[in-house]
Amino acid sequence: MKIFQTILIFIIGAAIILSTGWIANKLRKPEVIEKKEVIEKVISQLECPNNVEAYQDLIKKGQFVNLLENVSSYAANGKFVKDYKVVINKTGEIACGYLYVRARNDGKPLDEKYNSIYINPHDLGGHLLRSRSILILDPIANKTEILLPLNAIPFLSELPYNPMSQNYRIADWIKLLNAINQIKFNIALSTQDSAGFIDEVKIVYKCWNSQIGKETQDCQLSK
Repeated sequence: MKIFQTILIFIIGAAIILSTGWIANKLRKPEVIEKKEVIEKVISQLECPNNVEAYQDLIKKGQFVNLLENVSSYAANGKFVKDYKVVINKTGEIACGYLYVRARNDGKPLDEKYNSIYINPHDLGGHLLRSRSILILDPIANKTEILLPLNAIPFLSELPYNPMSQNYRIADWIKLLNAINQIKFNIALSTQDSAGFIDEVKIVYKCWNSQIGKETQDCQLSK
């Protein structure tokens, strides 16, 4: 009889402990959900909109690095005559950003059908598909400009360049930038015109802390 009573007391005690834990979990669950929703909301606010205004705001804040400025570049016999190797160092975490390029041929825009801008970091790039550029509201008349979101860089691996091509790839340079602290870029113009000229290649970016899901000023891209 005493053995039975002991077993019964043990069963009741275990049931109380389990039910208490279950109730506690139930009480904590809304708080966990609420925190998750807050973090997801913050992360969504850190996305960079696909418009020129957001790009310009980051420029004003000084959150950019010039990869290349004012250089001649062209190709001949299927090879780049002047291409450039650029190394960028990174500290902190990048939330989002843009790639901006401005180039020309002898004082004129690049030929839409045959000329291309080639930017390749760690085999995650190539001939940029200009038709996927974010709309630039006030373009420079005698130059070609392209503005692309860093998390969706459209490119063609091989020539001939076709601005209407559907056989292109998309690279996420945000993941690349956050994966390593030193990124190597190969940059050139694919044009037969020896007057090909790259005015500017720039990366603009926003910093954040993934642990807390908040925007910060703790990251930097530099040459």
